[in-house]
Amino acid sequence: MAERGSGRRRKEGWGGGRKKRRRGMEQSIPACSSSDQGIRFLRSRKYEPLEVELNIPDEICTFGIEDDPDVKVMMAGSTLKKVKSRLWKKQRHFRLLEDAVTIWYKSRWAGKGHSTFLQSTAEEFPAELCFTLVFHGRHGNLDLVARTPEEAKAWIEGVRKLIHKAQTMDEKERQDQWVRDWFHKADKNKDGKMNFKEVQTLLKMMNVEMNEDNALDLFTKADKWESGSLEIEQFVHFYKMLTQRDEVWKVFQDYSGDGEKLLLEELETFLSRGCRCVEVDCWDGSDGEPIVYHGHTFTSKILFRDVITTLKEYAFKASDFPVILSLENHCGVEQQTEVKGKILLKAKKLNNPEDGLDGAQSDEVSDEEAEDADSPSTGNPPARKKSKLSRELSDLVVYCKSVHFRDFEHARSHAKCYEISSFSENKAQTRAKDEGTDFVRYNARQLSRIYPGGFRTNSSNYNPQEMWNVGCQMVALNFQTAGLEMDLNDGLFRQNGCCGYVLKPDFMRDGNTRFSPDKPEDRQGYKPLRLSIQVISGQQLPKVNQKEGSIVDPLVRVQIFGVPGDQDMKETPYINNNGFNPVWNETLNFVIHTPELALVRFEVEDHDRASRNDFIGQFTLPFTCIQPGYRHIHLLSKDGIAIPPASLFVNISISELT
Repeated sequence: MAERGSGRRRKEGWGGGRKKRRRGMEQSIPACSSSDQGIRFLRSRKYEPLEVELNIPDEICTFGIEDDPDVKVMMAGSTLKKVKSRLWKKQRHFRLLEDAVTIWYKSRWAGKGHSTFLQSTAEEFPAELCFTLVFHGRHGNLDLVARTPEEAKAWIEGVRKLIHKAQTMDEKERQDQWVRDWFHKADKNKDGKMNFKEVQTLLKMMNVEMNEDNALDLFTKADKWESGSLEIEQFVHFYKMLTQRDEVWKVFQDYSGDGEKLLLEELETFLSRGCRCVEVDCWDGSDGEPIVYHGHTFTSKILFRDVITTLKEYAFKASDFPVILSLENHCGVEQQTEVKGKILLKAKKLNNPEDGLDGAQSDEVSDEEAEDADSPSTGNPPARKKSKLSRELSDLVVYCKSVHFRDFEHARSHAKCYEISSFSENKAQTRAKDEGTDFVRYNARQLSRIYPGGFRTNSSNYNPQEMWNVGCQMVALNFQTAGLEMDLNDGLFRQNGCCGYVLKPDFMRDGNTRFSPDKPEDRQGYKPLRLSIQVISGQQLPKVNQKEGSIVDPLVRVQIFGVPGDQDMKETPYINNNGFNPVWNETLNFVIHTPELALVRFEVEDHDRASRNDFIGQFTLPFTCIQPGYRHIHLLSKDGIAIPPASLFVNISISELT
């Protein structure tokens, strides 16, 4: 599920290549990025351009669609109007390159791309001519206007077909297309052949440092016709020789009786984050309809109706499990009647049926008011504001009634299972540290929601692991901010089919539990485990510095996140000048006291002697999802996007601690 527009863009749960822009005559933009492989259409109220989200893997294959009429239109190219603002509207020639991945266009000057099709300019063009290419991750989007409806339709349908093809590709097709792409990149003169000089350039592009004699030896073996150049099939043979992995061949030899056959399990891929809770700040609109934005900030405003329409259409694409709409309601009674839907609503509720007169009042406070009231620096708590609620909105609140939290003792004797309280990160961290067992018991009886502190004006995130350690179900993060915290969130929710819901361990569902994150050995069923990870090798690690001749010096860092006693980090030595097939053969050992709450994060960095290491890729997953044996860990970028074929080859063993 995706949240568009302004307002607080936090998503919660339990728990529960673009080339660098510069002055010049041409630019190329990957028409896709990997991972989710989805397409969506959003409609504004004043116009209805189709907004296409491009989530096609970089190695997309064009098998069977090169002759499609819509794809042909894209490859032939179109002169489209690029829109950045009300005043900035210029014609550019766009075309899809032969790799079916890159959109190329001529440009005199390139500034930062705009993220949405501007409302102020939408009225100038017919709706059937407008569309937006929405790039996954941090890439800027393209707002475009075609000359004819047919041209716009061809681009939209062409992109849809490319996405569909990406979703149905098998692994062999992906690998074949990836090899083709390298061939075309190295074939500088575009003659369908590659001479030795081009091969040497290719090796640099592929992050391989190889002396000229070895490279020439591989080239000669692949050049069956002794023509001094390689065609595509010979290049495939060259690639296979280049990627022959001795460390994998040894595993085959050790485990296969005849040294030829071995059945290997395929790792399941994940496509969706499956977020199941969205916070929305709702305010009175000037035209009688509620609007959504983060109050008292500079965020733009969108219609609540558009937010709900988007949720209705896309909330259950990734998961069939319920979505909780956390509503920060600042609307008057009249506009509250417009806030109706068919999604679980977390909001304030009138206490008694007789209070259902127009303008009935509730003495609940908002999250921010609660945070201020509980802050020791504020002195005496301010008087609680009386906010008016409509009966229509109140009746929608069934499973998630927002209530103010007093203390754990009061909640134990008075709270209901359908009531939920919100805690700022600071308040939650303090209670988790000082009253860990009470917090776990509280969360065994009812729901809690944690949200970023008001001081995070830059949309940074806190560590959600601390909250999961005490059983908090809804841990709100700023999904738009990539980093370690979002890696942990994505990692936790990879389990249970990425549906957005994870069942807490049984010792956290017991209202009388003795479990404390600081003393996990006190719980019933305590059984620590030993985790041993042999980091064998890496494959096709991407460059972090695009300077010519730059080769990475990779190292692997493995981190454990969980209860305080499980927090740990170990790393391999770095390998000089080899991002293509580095071999470490290093074994890292860990002791896990609470495996049910532990997350394991694999991170690859480029060693830098003079400054901080550069990030290459990472993958995070729950300890309980790890299977022993030989495994490939497929790496993700900072934005959580797959970067195939970059991976780690590891051997994992798990045993009881004796």
